[in-house]
Amino acid sequence: MRRWLSLLLGLVLLLATAPGRAGAVAARGGAGVPASPAPGADGLTARSGAREKPAPPRRLQVGGSGAGSTAGAAGTIWVGATPPGWDPATDPVVVFVQGLNGRAENWWTESVYYGRNDMYDLAYWSGYQTAFVDLYDSDGNPGSMWANGALLASQIRTIADYFGVDTVSIVAHSKGGIDANAAIVHYGAAPRVDRVVTLGSPHWGSPLADLAYSSWAGWLAELLGARNDGVYVLQTGYMEYFRSLTDHRAEDRNVQYLTGAGTRWGPFPSALWLGGLALSAWGQNDGLVPLWSARKPGAAEIFVRDLDHDQIRVGRYTWHLFEPYLRAAGPSSQPETGARAAPPGSLPEGPGAVSPASMAPGAESEQMILRGGYGTAIIETIPIEGGVGEVHFQLLASHASLTAWVVSPTGQRHDLVHRGTSSHLEVLPGARAYSARVTGPAAGTWTLHIQAGAPVAYLAETLLKGVGATATLAADRLYTPGQAGDLRLDLSPTARKGKLQVRATLRPVLPRGTPGAVPLSFEVEGEGLRARPSLPAPGIYLVEVTVTGTLADGSPFERSLVRTVAAAHPGDRSPEHLQRLGP
Repeated sequence: MRRWLSLLLGLVLLLATAPGRAGAVAARGGAGVPASPAPGADGLTARSGAREKPAPPRRLQVGGSGAGSTAGAAGTIWVGATPPGWDPATDPVVVFVQGLNGRAENWWTESVYYGRNDMYDLAYWSGYQTAFVDLYDSDGNPGSMWANGALLASQIRTIADYFGVDTVSIVAHSKGGIDANAAIVHYGAAPRVDRVVTLGSPHWGSPLADLAYSSWAGWLAELLGARNDGVYVLQTGYMEYFRSLTDHRAEDRNVQYLTGAGTRWGPFPSALWLGGLALSAWGQNDGLVPLWSARKPGAAEIFVRDLDHDQIRVGRYTWHLFEPYLRAAGPSSQPETGARAAPPGSLPEGPGAVSPASMAPGAESEQMILRGGYGTAIIETIPIEGGVGEVHFQLLASHASLTAWVVSPTGQRHDLVHRGTSSHLEVLPGARAYSARVTGPAAGTWTLHIQAGAPVAYLAETLLKGVGATATLAADRLYTPGQAGDLRLDLSPTARKGKLQVRATLRPVLPRGTPGAVPLSFEVEGEGLRARPSLPAPGIYLVEVTVTGTLADGSPFERSLVRTVAAAHPGDRSPEHLQRLGP
């Protein structure tokens, strides 16, 4: 017995002194990629060294700028402290790239909802040399992927030369992943980058960017400055154009891309949560980016987790999920088909290489009614059909000096509660968010009331859940100038039994300003309707469709649908190409 107790004690001591994460190799495939570790309290991995807090990143003197600023202007490069034992011959340099409206300091200062971001700390403790960049968004002027990509390519070369390494790895949040893609493929950074990890990046754009250029959001987007180059290129039509210029290039295939995505909307009832609710019509999302958009063509998907768009960039939530891939062997050769090979070894989770066919947006079925405008004493009518499970009334406003409520057809009042302000993460940053939810709403005409102390710009979204009647708009998103568009409007059987009318418009989208719209006609084709509008000139075109009428039970019905499509000459990628519009 004494001998067995001694053996048991020895085993306990052995387990107690073992490292927190063994250098295990994924069971499928073996060499190269460690299995995804379970996070510790701080998300550290086996490379974690000394636990002293690293010195704050310092600003590298580029172009005459010096240290001493807490926020960088566009083009600024910050370098993190060098961890003990770091060897440029064997250890990676990781460049962290900001997202839309972001700054380099977002990687080591306060997040929007989750306290201080410890991504820099965890990278340092795990033995990584880090660098951080400020793109044009840092100046308050969000840039396109063309402007940011050119700047980032220059910064990547400077960082690699400074640390004496041939290549760097990139970790990019949100639109930073698209900026990195542009730098690599279109601005010569491919030889200096070995892999890119994107966290919640909208590789196919965001329907919220389409909405920002709609007539309903016009007043609000203009007042908030949300119609800028950064949002303009995130329209789904524009991103389809970008993908057509990028995905087939050898520069893209020779760099390894890894994606991570979230499916949480954000803390309830934050503005990010409300964004997720609005986006739920397009499927799972992280409050800003749909899951299908976070999947880059040909990339390996390394995780999909219950994380929101703010949370996914915070170190303690995701560092342990992607860090093993930063130390994997270099990218393997890629198939000629354009599909990305999986990273060396096997993925700890996820489907591995993702093909474009598995992610491209198809027909969306958003059951939404939109209103928007500007004023002080506002009343909007909102028709709700019978049999709706619940309805969410959402209001985004340019200021908070207002009260808002809805009144049911039976006279019951429901106040819209102020939920907070949209953060810099979002397409409409600075908008004040209000909402109310009604279960089993009465059928008939509801009214939205807004009483403002000063003129207010607003976007009102009514989201219907648990409906029997649906309207679905599908569209191919990329055409050549002169080619007829192809838009398909499908109505569910319940909707087709009603007496409905379709109003639709088509207009070119400028980065700023709103050109005139032209009517768009849908013709009956089979059990649906089809429109083939003329797209005469290169550009982004916005389609707005409103379906109104009554259902067979006599209750009112309405849906609002928004899409963007692109017309572009193949191969023309000049930054202003799709901004020069006209016949």
